[in-house]
Amino acid sequence: MNNQPLADFDVAIAEVTFLGLKGDVGGATALVDLLANAAAESTFLSARLQARLLHAAMDDPRMPSALLAALIDRFRWADLGSALDRFHPDQRERVIRRVTAARTWLNGVKTAAQRLDGVGEAARAVLYFRAAPFDCNRLSSIGRRTLENYVNGARRFGPLLGDEIDCSWIEFLDQSLHPNANPPPGSQGGGARFGDAAKHVNVKGSRLPEGARWAVALAAMYSLVHKGTDATLEPFDPSERPRSVVMLRDFWGVDAPSPFARHEQTVRVLEWLIHHGSRADPQYAEPGDPEAALDLLAWDIARASMVARHAVLAGCLAESEAWAYLRNMATKAQTSFESWRDYGSRYTRGRIRWSGALHDEFDDAVEFLLASPQSPWRTLDWGTRLDEETVRGAPEAGPLGRAAIRLRQAWRENGQSRVRFGVVTMVGLMAFGWEITQALNSAPIPVSRNDPGAPPSAAKPLDEYSARGEFAKIQVVFYSYGGYIQARFRAAPFFHPVTEFRFGVDKDAPDRVLSGKQAEAAVNGVPESLDAPVGARFITFQARLDDGSLSPIRRFDVSRDITRSGR
Repeated sequence: MNNQPLADFDVAIAEVTFLGLKGDVGGATALVDLLANAAAESTFLSARLQARLLHAAMDDPRMPSALLAALIDRFRWADLGSALDRFHPDQRERVIRRVTAARTWLNGVKTAAQRLDGVGEAARAVLYFRAAPFDCNRLSSIGRRTLENYVNGARRFGPLLGDEIDCSWIEFLDQSLHPNANPPPGSQGGGARFGDAAKHVNVKGSRLPEGARWAVALAAMYSLVHKGTDATLEPFDPSERPRSVVMLRDFWGVDAPSPFARHEQTVRVLEWLIHHGSRADPQYAEPGDPEAALDLLAWDIARASMVARHAVLAGCLAESEAWAYLRNMATKAQTSFESWRDYGSRYTRGRIRWSGALHDEFDDAVEFLLASPQSPWRTLDWGTRLDEETVRGAPEAGPLGRAAIRLRQAWRENGQSRVRFGVVTMVGLMAFGWEITQALNSAPIPVSRNDPGAPPSAAKPLDEYSARGEFAKIQVVFYSYGGYIQARFRAAPFFHPVTEFRFGVDKDAPDRVLSGKQAEAAVNGVPESLDAPVGARFITFQARLDDGSLSPIRRFDVSRDITRSGR
């Protein structure tokens, strides 16, 4: 069979797509008429043409719904016995699902219009054209958000509902809601508003390894819009911790009263975004749409990266946990998309599928990140190495570096009162220095064991600042999570890191080593936590100290009420 007509159709359909994305639906439908007439003599060619036109109209969420409505009317796609029904029934099912979704949306708006609150007012504003100007500012915050959602829905479904939605009125409402909206993609000035981007996403001054900067850049569009920073794992300065707390509370439901419960909520959000997300919801990923899964994967990855970073600043996630999640998402992004441009374009399309809004400020951010020489998307190679060595925090600089990290964590937890924190820190440092001085002044002069005049060895008090002293201060707290018991370690060594950490569950002699993930999350060689089965009676652990000797074996018993007990 001669494939030349199909090849010619491909060129023409590409032009239809171009015109449609520009908003020239009239020009696109005029070209469709020419194509339909050219294929009229062959039922097979006509069916193939219609299937390709359907993909052009439905696979790209940026395409105006008016084009799909025109094609449905032109080729009678909703009718039984149409060419699409006979030759591509699966594609006709997509059309029927979209039309049904439009009708369901309209019924929901009509039901909401009967309410007497802000939601009802927003629904009535969408359904009924008003000759008098409509002031969106008089709506409550809930009413305004509802109206935005209804307007986005009307732009997606309105053309499929005939005369029941006045699309020109919907455009007027949209302009009233966003009087200073940025121009759509392709027009001038979309990314000009990010002229100060160097202080938000430029990574030249960051101490993070290259892989870590790459992973952080997955959410760079949020750093631009929210005026944050990509120089660190945390998206804001520690003093702005309340912003992260509010974001997690209002948008992701992380609002439990206890820190441990908020941690569990955060983990559930991240696990959902990574393994399911909006791409698993048929409301956004229509069955049969070949592009939806990748579009929404980019959308989910960007949001998960943002959530992980905010969770660290809000105190809901440990830094080591956040880096593990970021490494997971970075690897998934690198293997799923071809380039930063592919990732950015897919993110925009995924956002449109999720919100229904054809354009917002995050699209301008993506445009800037793809075009500006200041963007990490232009300076970090897409094929950057991503592993445990590169996707991690900035390297520490000895004891002082570790002290800085602990002080920063304390600042994060007490940032609501800088003055109080400063006073407490100063007093603590003065007391710490005084204790060291006292310990040095009272330390006896060492006597050689080979000196025959040396008195018999006597038991000496353990120096709490020595390697053994610090190891002796490690404590364990047990928590029950229903299916297992978790042992969380406290007071990890500060000046004397340990190695070769071994542990045992109900074993007098530790017989297990840390996994790679546990070792990476360890603080100076001590794990953040260990899991044990329900019914475990105690755990033991031992490590090699920094002087090369083995530590004593420590044992902590699991009490019946899961409280700390040990020796």
